[in-house]
Amino acid sequence: MLFLTGRGIGTCYQGGVKIPKSSIPDGMELAIVVAFGYSAGKVYRESSRAKREPLSKTCLFKETPSEDFRVLLKAARLAPSAFNRQPCRVIVYSNKLYIFCRNKHHLGMKMNCELDAGIFFSHIAIAAEELWLDVSFVYDETISEKYNKNLDYMITVKSL
Repeated sequence: MLFLTGRGIGTCYQGGVKIPKSSIPDGMELAIVVAFGYSAGKVYRESSRAKREPLSKTCLFKETPSEDFRVLLKAARLAPSAFNRQPCRVIVYSNKLYIFCRNKHHLGMKMNCELDAGIFFSHIAIAAEELWLDVSFVYDETISEKYNKNLDYMITVKSL
């Protein structure tokens, strides 16, 4: 999506699309449909016009993030999500982000939560690449035991 948008092609995730089962290869299931094409208008909207929660509502700041990690958080904040629910939550340290998803069972949309988290991660990864910042995405089994049970631990992003 970001690759296409970066080349001037408009994109939009489409939820609730019905695709005939015969169109889906055996052993696969439909996750999401993407509409794309050349736009008659602007491909981008001003980030200030995106209806997104402020970082103060989606992040718990344990430390002041480095300037680079602040940019990663801003990029992730702009990631689209199903029904604009913005399910990802972040515990922030200077050079480490613990990423959680609001409990997918409470949302009733497990697949949407996982897709939204993947989109959130991709915004972080692409922003890190643009900054020439070496980061790793690692899963730490001990983290999920330490935090709120209404949040599902997804991954940790840390500076290398």
